[in-house]
Amino acid sequence: MLNYLSFGVAGGLNRACWGSYKDGFYEPFKITKFLRSIFFGFVLSIFLYLFLDFNKMLPINPALFMAIVICLDTLATESFKTFLRSKEENKYLWPSVNKLKIRSNIVTNKLLLLFLIITLSSPNFWTQIFSYYCWWLAISGF
Repeated sequence: MLNYLSFGVAGGLNRACWGSYKDGFYEPFKITKFLRSIFFGFVLSIFLYLFLDFNKMLPINPALFMAIVICLDTLATESFKTFLRSKEENKYLWPSVNKLKIRSNIVTNKLLLLFLIITLSSPNFWTQIFSYYCWWLAISGF
């Protein structure tokens, strides 16, 4: 398990370094944002390991494990920034215009947003991720 946790933290570190590089030209470096991705990588790697262990999908290639952690961290962070963040975005060079809308009205109720995000994305997302993984295993000969 420690091996997988280290690759999960490495995935979080990869995401943190890339985010710092990407945003470095437009906004100042913030240690909290940097550490957030490393922390998410650690926490997500625990949940991913438990999920894979429960479904008898271990052992898994550590590089693939790290890539899935990076994807999950990106999904969590960007979903938060797109749907749940409510701070003023005029200060950004590219403000987010991808707010969730129902009948051309932006949804502002946080509980409704959270419910819709979880309901609409979770089952299909997890099913596709692991069906693609199983398909990859089948064609790669592992």
